[in-house]
Amino acid sequence: MKQETSATKLLRNAMDEIMVKQDELSINLKGKKYLEIGPRIQIMRKHFGTRALINTEIVENTATRVVMRSSIFIDDKLVATGTAEEFRAIGPVNKTSALENCETSCIGRALGNLGLSNDKISSYEEVQRAISDGELLKKSNQNHTGLALVRKTVTYDSVMKQIENASQTESLKAVVSQPEIREFLKGLRDSNPKKMKAIDALYTKTQQTLTEGKTI
Repeated sequence: MKQETSATKLLRNAMDEIMVKQDELSINLKGKKYLEIGPRIQIMRKHFGTRALINTEIVENTATRVVMRSSIFIDDKLVATGTAEEFRAIGPVNKTSALENCETSCIGRALGNLGLSNDKISSYEEVQRAISDGELLKKSNQNHTGLALVRKTVTYDSVMKQIENASQTESLKAVVSQPEIREFLKGLRDSNPKKMKAIDALYTKTQQTLTEGKTI
């Protein structure tokens, strides 16, 4: 009967493969090398097969942000975790795919904490988005004036009504993707946390109802 290779030895083999291939697998970003997430998952699968399990869970999914946690199990034993946060108002991709972005990031951090990385825990995808979002935010701050006036055109009641009236998940996402509403929610989170919590709760409830295909 063939003896099963220990998880410790398999992990060391996977780590060694990544180090040998890091130039091939990494992308240079502002003078530093970051590994992509996809190839690292492939290497983990190559060495562990179905003995490794990646589990993701949604910690928070509201109108303004998404928080997710990833857990990696080997032989049913928890060996690494990773957490990520994405804001729907920051970056063009997050307007429609914040949840997907967040899942990718938390998996990347879990892989890094497991040791399947170079000397950077952050993945290429995570750092690239951070740089892009920072540049977009800087450009937005330079090009938009009179934000206080913009906020006056949006009210708590109008946002609640738009969320309530959303008939599809895409139209629900579109509500909080509107620039003026994004600015309003950003300010509301600091100025009136109670109302912001109510908006988050309604958004989550509406999202669940639409996902389940029920009529509100």
